[in-house]
Amino acid sequence: MKDYTAIILILFLAFIFQRAGAQQTAAPEPYSIKADKLGEIGAEWLASDPTHKDWKCMDVAQVVDGKPIPCLWERAVYPKVEVVTYAGLELTNQEASFVKKDGKVVLYQVKLQFCNGDGYESTLIAALNEKFGTASHKITPLQNGFGATITEDTWTWTNGVSTVTLDYTTPEPTYHSPVVTFTLDSLAREIQERQDKAAQKRARSDM
Repeated sequence: MKDYTAIILILFLAFIFQRAGAQQTAAPEPYSIKADKLGEIGAEWLASDPTHKDWKCMDVAQVVDGKPIPCLWERAVYPKVEVVTYAGLELTNQEASFVKKDGKVVLYQVKLQFCNGDGYESTLIAALNEKFGTASHKITPLQNGFGATITEDTWTWTNGVSTVTLDYTTPEPTYHSPVVTFTLDSLAREIQERQDKAAQKRARSDM
């Protein structure tokens, strides 16, 4: 009887360790923004929230089978029809950016722009830290068109497949509006590589 008990215990422990190992090696899921999930196809995005049908197509990247494929959709909150919030803070604008990948239109970036308000950045940092863990923080000194020095603060959260950034620029009032951007890393890299190659090609043609 003791032998059977030992065997059962060994098998049980082996099962537990196997599950723990599988969970550790499982790839993380891309970040999501309420109903929007980075990496979902356009049809899923449209169906995930009934308000998406009211968004405005701001740019058309290409035409497939005679139909325009949008790469950027925008939900302008003003003139105000309803109050739209994230983390309890009011938004002024939302953007959803798509790119064609393997024959499908895929959501790769969502951008949220907030109203100006004292303390908005600290509220957002606390909310995002609670949801995604502690952020890294970078400070970049900049100059505006009048030569005045301003500071751009960027907080970054990442899980290896997607990234969240919070950008906040001070001290000028027009720069006080925080912007939170959710990005799918792999597609963002592909787009950046395409843009870099296009820029290099234009530079060579101008020589």
